[in-house]
Amino acid sequence: MQDFDKIKIVIFDFDETLYSGGNWDNANAHFCKPLVRLGLFENTADAEKTLSKKYPEISDFYKKVIAFMEENGFEPKVFRDLLEHESVYDMVSDGLRKMNYDLLNELAKHYVLYIISDSPKIYVDYYLNFFGINRNVFKEVIINPFLTEDISKFPCMQKIVLDNNADVNEVLMIGDSQVADILPAKKLGIKFEHITSVEETENLVRHLIDTKNDGGKI
Repeated sequence: MQDFDKIKIVIFDFDETLYSGGNWDNANAHFCKPLVRLGLFENTADAEKTLSKKYPEISDFYKKVIAFMEENGFEPKVFRDLLEHESVYDMVSDGLRKMNYDLLNELAKHYVLYIISDSPKIYVDYYLNFFGINRNVFKEVIINPFLTEDISKFPCMQKIVLDNNADVNEVLMIGDSQVADILPAKKLGIKFEHITSVEETENLVRHLIDTKNDGGKI
Protein backbone atom coordinates (compact mmCIF):
# COMPACT_ATOMS: atom_id res chain seq x y z
CA MET A 1 0.00 0.00 0.00
CA GLN A 2 1.14 3.56 -0.73
CA ASP A 3 2.83 5.92 1.70
CA PHE A 4 0.14 8.32 2.91
CA ASP A 5 2.20 10.37 5.36
CA LYS A 6 1.63 13.64 3.45
CA ILE A 7 -2.09 13.16 2.81
CA LYS A 8 -4.36 15.83 4.29
CA ILE A 9 -7.46 15.59 2.05
CA VAL A 10 -9.38 12.42 1.16
CA ILE A 11 -11.93 12.41 -1.66
CA PHE A 12 -14.44 9.56 -1.93
CA ASP A 13 -16.52 8.43 -4.84
CA PHE A 14 -20.00 7.37 -3.65
CA ASP A 15 -21.31 4.33 -5.55
CA GLU A 16 -19.40 1.10 -4.90
CA THR A 17 -17.04 3.05 -2.63
CA LEU A 18 -19.01 4.13 0.46
CA TYR A 19 -21.40 1.25 -0.19
CA SER A 20 -21.44 -1.80 -2.46
CA GLY A 21 -23.73 -4.64 -3.45
CA GLY A 22 -27.42 -4.67 -4.31
CA ASN A 23 -29.03 -5.79 -7.57
CA TRP A 24 -29.61 -2.81 -9.80
CA ASP A 25 -30.71 -4.97 -12.75
CA ASN A 26 -34.12 -5.29 -11.10
CA ALA A 27 -34.49 -1.52 -11.26
CA ASN A 28 -34.26 -1.22 -15.05
CA ALA A 29 -38.02 -1.46 -15.55
CA HIS A 30 -38.53 1.35 -13.03
CA PHE A 31 -35.95 3.47 -14.86
CA CYS A 32 -37.96 2.94 -18.06
CA LYS A 33 -41.29 4.09 -16.59
CA PRO A 34 -40.62 7.80 -17.38
CA LEU A 35 -40.20 6.84 -21.05
CA VAL A 36 -43.60 5.16 -21.04
CA ARG A 37 -45.22 8.08 -19.23
CA LEU A 38 -43.80 10.42 -21.90
CA GLY A 39 -45.25 8.23 -24.67
CA LEU A 40 -41.85 7.23 -26.06
CA PHE A 41 -42.59 3.52 -25.57
CA GLU A 42 -45.73 1.46 -25.06
CA ASN A 43 -44.26 -0.55 -22.17
CA THR A 44 -41.12 -0.87 -20.05
CA ALA A 45 -40.10 -4.22 -21.58
CA ASP A 46 -39.83 -2.70 -25.06
CA ALA A 47 -37.96 0.29 -23.67
CA GLU A 48 -35.45 -1.85 -21.79
CA LYS A 49 -34.80 -4.07 -24.83
CA THR A 50 -34.37 -1.12 -27.20
CA LEU A 51 -32.06 0.89 -24.93
CA SER A 52 -29.87 -2.09 -24.07
CA LYS A 53 -29.29 -2.64 -27.79
CA LYS A 54 -28.94 1.05 -28.68
CA TYR A 55 -26.38 2.02 -26.01
CA PRO A 56 -24.07 -0.97 -25.34
CA GLU A 57 -21.22 1.40 -24.47
CA ILE A 58 -23.12 2.97 -21.52
CA SER A 59 -22.80 0.75 -18.45
CA ASP A 60 -25.37 2.35 -16.11
CA PHE A 61 -28.90 1.71 -17.36
CA TYR A 62 -30.36 4.96 -16.04
CA LYS A 63 -27.80 6.81 -18.16
CA LYS A 64 -29.05 4.91 -21.23
CA VAL A 65 -32.52 6.28 -20.39
CA ILE A 66 -31.16 9.81 -20.00
CA ALA A 67 -29.29 9.58 -23.31
CA PHE A 68 -32.45 8.45 -25.13
CA MET A 69 -34.53 11.20 -23.54
CA GLU A 70 -31.98 13.85 -24.56
CA GLU A 71 -32.07 12.57 -28.14
CA ASN A 72 -35.82 13.11 -28.03
CA GLY A 73 -35.61 16.65 -26.67
CA PHE A 74 -36.06 16.07 -22.92
CA GLU A 75 -33.65 17.38 -20.29
CA PRO A 76 -32.26 15.07 -17.56
CA LYS A 77 -34.40 16.93 -15.01
CA VAL A 78 -37.51 15.38 -16.59
CA PHE A 79 -36.18 11.89 -15.78
CA ARG A 80 -35.50 12.85 -12.18
CA ASP A 81 -38.96 14.40 -11.81
CA LEU A 82 -40.81 11.38 -13.23
CA LEU A 83 -38.77 8.61 -11.61
CA GLU A 84 -40.36 6.85 -8.62
CA HIS A 85 -37.17 7.23 -6.62
CA GLU A 86 -38.10 5.51 -3.38
CA SER A 87 -39.58 2.51 -5.19
CA VAL A 88 -36.28 2.00 -6.99
CA TYR A 89 -34.14 2.49 -3.90
CA ASP A 90 -36.25 0.18 -1.73
CA MET A 91 -36.02 -2.51 -4.41
CA VAL A 92 -32.23 -2.58 -4.55
CA SER A 93 -31.43 -1.86 -0.89
CA ASP A 94 -31.45 -5.51 0.20
CA GLY A 95 -27.90 -6.79 0.22
CA LEU A 96 -26.24 -3.39 0.21
CA ARG A 97 -23.16 -3.16 2.43
CA LYS A 98 -22.49 0.32 3.82
CA MET A 99 -19.30 1.95 5.03
CA ASN A 100 -18.66 1.71 8.78
CA TYR A 101 -19.75 5.12 10.09
CA ASP A 102 -17.43 4.96 13.13
CA LEU A 103 -14.49 4.62 10.73
CA LEU A 104 -15.62 7.70 8.81
CA ASN A 105 -15.96 9.67 12.03
CA GLU A 106 -12.46 8.67 13.11
CA LEU A 107 -11.04 9.46 9.68
CA ALA A 108 -12.61 12.95 9.80
CA LYS A 109 -10.59 13.71 12.93
CA HIS A 110 -7.39 13.51 10.90
CA TYR A 111 -8.31 14.46 7.31
CA VAL A 112 -10.55 16.82 5.37
CA LEU A 113 -13.14 14.65 3.63
CA TYR A 114 -15.11 15.14 0.41
CA ILE A 115 -17.51 13.16 -1.74
CA ILE A 116 -17.64 13.63 -5.51
CA SER A 117 -20.49 11.74 -7.16
CA ASP A 118 -21.90 11.58 -10.68
CA SER A 119 -25.20 10.34 -9.23
CA PRO A 120 -28.14 12.76 -8.83
CA LYS A 121 -28.43 14.72 -5.59
CA ILE A 122 -31.73 13.08 -4.62
CA TYR A 123 -30.06 9.67 -4.87
CA VAL A 124 -27.00 10.63 -2.81
CA ASP A 125 -29.13 12.37 -0.18
CA TYR A 126 -31.47 9.37 0.07
CA TYR A 127 -28.67 6.89 0.64
CA LEU A 128 -26.65 9.04 3.01
CA ASN A 129 -29.79 9.15 5.14
CA PHE A 130 -30.59 5.45 4.55
CA PHE A 131 -27.08 4.45 5.65
CA GLY A 132 -27.16 6.78 8.65
CA ILE A 133 -24.13 8.74 7.42
CA ASN A 134 -24.06 12.34 8.64
CA ARG A 135 -23.02 14.48 5.68
CA ASN A 136 -21.37 16.90 8.13
CA VAL A 137 -18.51 14.39 8.30
CA PHE A 138 -17.60 15.76 4.86
CA LYS A 139 -16.49 19.29 4.16
CA GLU A 140 -18.58 19.12 0.99
CA VAL A 141 -20.67 16.61 -0.95
CA ILE A 142 -20.14 17.57 -4.58
CA ILE A 143 -22.60 16.44 -7.25
CA ASN A 144 -21.32 16.35 -10.82
CA PRO A 145 -23.82 17.04 -13.64
CA PHE A 146 -26.20 14.07 -14.00
CA LEU A 147 -25.02 13.28 -17.53
CA THR A 148 -22.24 15.10 -19.35
CA GLU A 149 -20.09 14.43 -22.38
CA ASP A 150 -17.05 14.24 -20.09
CA ILE A 151 -17.98 12.21 -17.02
CA SER A 152 -14.58 12.70 -15.38
CA LYS A 153 -14.34 14.43 -12.04
CA PHE A 154 -11.19 16.37 -12.95
CA PRO A 155 -12.72 19.88 -12.57
CA CYS A 156 -14.14 19.00 -9.14
CA MET A 157 -10.84 17.51 -7.96
CA GLN A 158 -8.93 20.53 -9.25
CA LYS A 159 -11.29 22.91 -7.41
CA ILE A 160 -10.76 21.01 -4.14
CA VAL A 161 -6.99 21.34 -4.49
CA LEU A 162 -7.25 25.07 -5.23
CA ASP A 163 -9.85 25.81 -2.55
CA ASN A 164 -7.67 24.19 0.11
CA ASN A 165 -4.42 25.68 -1.24
CA ALA A 166 -3.13 22.10 -1.18
CA ASP A 167 -0.22 20.41 -2.86
CA VAL A 168 -1.25 17.55 -5.15
CA ASN A 169 0.75 15.16 -2.96
CA GLU A 170 -1.57 16.02 -0.06
CA VAL A 171 -4.75 14.79 -1.78
CA LEU A 172 -6.01 11.22 -2.18
CA MET A 173 -8.86 10.07 -4.47
CA ILE A 174 -10.64 6.80 -3.60
CA GLY A 175 -13.01 5.31 -6.19
CA ASP A 176 -14.05 2.31 -8.25
CA SER A 177 -14.21 3.83 -11.75
CA GLN A 178 -11.06 4.00 -13.85
CA VAL A 179 -12.69 6.60 -16.13
CA ALA A 180 -14.50 8.84 -13.63
CA ASP A 181 -12.17 8.53 -10.62
CA ILE A 182 -8.69 7.22 -11.39
CA LEU A 183 -7.81 8.75 -14.77
CA PRO A 184 -8.68 12.34 -13.73
CA ALA A 185 -6.71 11.84 -10.50
CA LYS A 186 -3.70 10.76 -12.56
CA LYS A 187 -4.17 13.76 -14.86
CA LEU A 188 -4.23 16.16 -11.90
CA GLY A 189 -1.29 14.45 -10.23
CA ILE A 190 -2.99 13.61 -6.94
CA LYS A 191 -2.64 10.23 -5.27
CA PHE A 192 -5.32 7.62 -5.90
CA GLU A 193 -6.49 4.20 -4.81
CA HIS A 194 -8.68 2.03 -7.03
CA ILE A 195 -11.11 -0.05 -4.95
CA THR A 196 -13.93 -2.41 -5.96
CA SER A 197 -15.95 -2.84 -2.75
CA VAL A 198 -16.76 -1.11 0.53
CA GLU A 199 -14.66 -3.75 2.32
CA GLU A 200 -11.61 -2.50 0.40
CA THR A 201 -12.55 1.07 1.28
CA GLU A 202 -12.71 0.20 4.98
CA ASN A 203 -9.30 -1.50 4.88
CA LEU A 204 -7.83 1.58 3.21
CA VAL A 205 -9.49 3.91 5.75
CA ARG A 206 -8.04 1.85 8.61
CA HIS A 207 -4.61 2.23 7.06
CA LEU A 208 -5.07 6.00 6.74
CA ILE A 209 -6.12 6.22 10.39
CA ASP A 210 -3.18 4.06 11.46
CA THR A 211 -0.86 6.42 9.59
CA LYS A 212 -2.02 9.32 11.79
CA ASN A 213 -2.09 7.22 14.96
CA ASP A 214 1.51 6.06 14.61
CA GLY A 215 0.48 2.49 13.98
CA GLY A 216 -2.34 2.26 16.52
CA LYS A 217 -5.03 -0.13 15.28
CA ILE A 218 -8.69 0.69 14.73
